[in-house]
Amino acid sequence: MSYIALLSKYIVTIILLVGAIGKLSDVKQFRETLISSIDMPHSLTLILAFSVIAIEFALAIFFLTLPENFFIISIANFFLFLAFSFFLLFNLLKNRVIQCNCFGRSEDPVNWWDLVRNTIILGLCLVVTFYYNPSLSMPYNLKLLVIGCSLIWAQLLINLPLIASILRINSNRVS
Repeated sequence: MSYIALLSKYIVTIILLVGAIGKLSDVKQFRETLISSIDMPHSLTLILAFSVIAIEFALAIFFLTLPENFFIISIANFFLFLAFSFFLLFNLLKNRVIQCNCFGRSEDPVNWWDLVRNTIILGLCLVVTFYYNPSLSMPYNLKLLVIGCSLIWAQLLINLPLIASILRINSNRVS
């Protein structure tokens, strides 16, 4: 289970980094999403946008560099993704059509698959919280394999809404 927890830790870290870099690459679009989704005044969106980006960067870096504090950091990650999930749920229940700028500019509207993705990430955070062993030692080549698998799984999770829509389109063609 320690290896799965390590894999989970790397997946969450990659997702945080991709999210922060993506939002930073188009802060204007991220701010527009905040305005349209939570009726926030334009003047406050800059502070919130950069706060979210800074928190994502900080948690990713802390996750990698402070193994002795992994429990606190993984709990913080859990609550960050819980807040993101409530944000998504709030907008989905209000039937608001907003662009998902979770990982940078996107023209795709938020959908239920975004919430599914966040639920999986919440589960990964819990796996890290309860099963990660910071003193786990492994050969270097195995560590590289775990990092490589983490990159693949992170990309699958990030693109889960797109993958779901492609599968739905292809299943309609078969029918």
